Amino acid sequence: MSAQRISPIAPYGSLLKGDPKPKRKHGLQGVAVRDASYLALIRRCPCLSCDADPAGIAAHVRVKRVGKPIAGMSAKPADQWTLPLCPLCHTDGPSAQHKLGELEFWSDLGLDPLTICERLYSASPDIEAMRQVCFRAREG
Repeated sequence: MSAQRISPIAPYGSLLKGDPKPKRKHGLQGVAVRDASYLALIRRCPCLSCDADPAGIAAHVRVKRVGKPIAGMSAKPADQWTLPLCPLCHTDGPSAQHKLGELEFWSDLGLDPLTICERLYSASPDIEAMRQVCFRAREG
């Protein structure tokens, strides 16, 4: 009696842990998730909270709204949903976004973060137009 294989041979490496999984795709128009060049432009804009220039951090916005995909638990939203903040206003300061919570932080500033995200994304890759979006948002 000879031994027979019950299932076909799996392709080499297919059973290893850590196989790359496809990223979920969503964004303003349901396409791109990560865009390093866009994040670099956001970091060059002034901070929307204190006007530090350049802000240095691209803060992902998780606020929900009709038409904006929900990222899910522990998943960052698409890079199109980012705003420029300095380290003090984002995480380090006493009234930082991460300490107050997103809704309270943006409410205290009197800003609609999702509208600003849309305007910044529409103005990209023109850095001067993006900076003007930030200045106009701060002016009110």
